[in-house]
Amino acid sequence: MLQARPVVLVQPPGEGGRQEGDGIITAIAVYSGEAPLSVATRRVFDGETRFKFPTEISEGMNKTRVVYSYTADQWRELLQACVLPQAQGGIKQIMIPLLMFFREAFPGGFDDIEFDRGYDPGLYAEIVRLK
Repeated sequence: MLQARPVVLVQPPGEGGRQEGDGIITAIAVYSGEAPLSVATRRVFDGETRFKFPTEISEGMNKTRVVYSYTADQWRELLQACVLPQAQGGIKQIMIPLLMFFREAFPGGFDDIEFDRGYDPGLYAEIVRLK
């Protein structure tokens, strides 16, 4: 059973702590308490360029932060795998709304990625764009 919806803070490339033009898009999922095991389990995503999924996890007494920092190509690869019906619910809770965000923020770049349309939108994480 999934707990309360996480808040996902998204920082597009060139905004904030990274150098402009590095192409890194950072998303930080913030959970009240512990993150679901499916989200908090680290693994290496094995595509054209290997990368860790998620990038970083930090747990405090009252919240857990899960950080994802990838290039647009890595995000495409990750989203293609993590929004399918067979993906775990905790992952879809974050990745489907991120896909919707990327479709809006980068028109044409993510439109061809199919996702689990049967997953309850009421469970989607809240997306907040960092300025």
